[in-house]
Amino acid sequence: MAELPIAPIGRIIKNAGTPRINEIRSVNLGKSLEKEKIIHKKEKLNAFISYSVEDRHVGAEIKELLAYLGIESFMAHEDIGISEEWKHRILKELDEADIFIPILSDNFRNSDWCSQEAGIACFRNVLIIPLSLDSVRPYGFMSHRQGKSIKQHNIPLNYLINPIIDNFPEINIFGNLISELNGVKGYRKAEQFMGNLLPYFDKLSVNEINRVVDVSIANNQIWDAGKCKRVYLPKFIEINENKIDKTKLKKLKELIAVEDV
Repeated sequence: MAELPIAPIGRIIKNAGTPRINEIRSVNLGKSLEKEKIIHKKEKLNAFISYSVEDRHVGAEIKELLAYLGIESFMAHEDIGISEEWKHRILKELDEADIFIPILSDNFRNSDWCSQEAGIACFRNVLIIPLSLDSVRPYGFMSHRQGKSIKQHNIPLNYLINPIIDNFPEINIFGNLISELNGVKGYRKAEQFMGNLLPYFDKLSVNEINRVVDVSIANNQIWDAGKCKRVYLPKFIEINENKIDKTKLKKLKELIAVEDV
């Protein structure tokens, strides 16, 4: 987030509005904060990306990854219009966010404004996914959260997916991934998208499994891509064979030249 005029955090929290109780977890002070689980029932998620202006390019990458997962996200530099009053818009976005993603760095820690955004997110008890560009780790009210180290142009998608599916199991993350796979063009892109699904082959529903099969059969950019043909699709079949429609399974095996044992 840009270096903007600083307002006292107490006044910001007071003006931020009452948190939506049905989206906030109950805190049991007798248990470790690490073991707290967030109780949500959502159909659509909103994320707030908090960053120092020097790290805005990394924020843009994270925004793109979230869009790939079907999650809307807010970045001050991209989403606030010139005529808008920035403070009210930021408070509104913080109040409506289900996920808070701080891009930790020396720049972030040296920004009083970023720390205030983090304080509000902790006050609301939303899902926080700390990502660190350097040696800075979650601090203050975020200190009990586990951060992940990232580099620009190298942000593992599972750093976002895993905490989201853990805390929002009703959100159809995999459906969005499969939709992206459906429109893929080019062998390398097909390998990239199928590789993103690989860690979750065993977590797909029967409908999602058969949709992956349909998409793969219909698009030769998928079934004929080197890694998809040799690694990803054989592994997919190995894990889910009993859940795949037999006619579709036979066709997919023929395309990738997998022999029945």
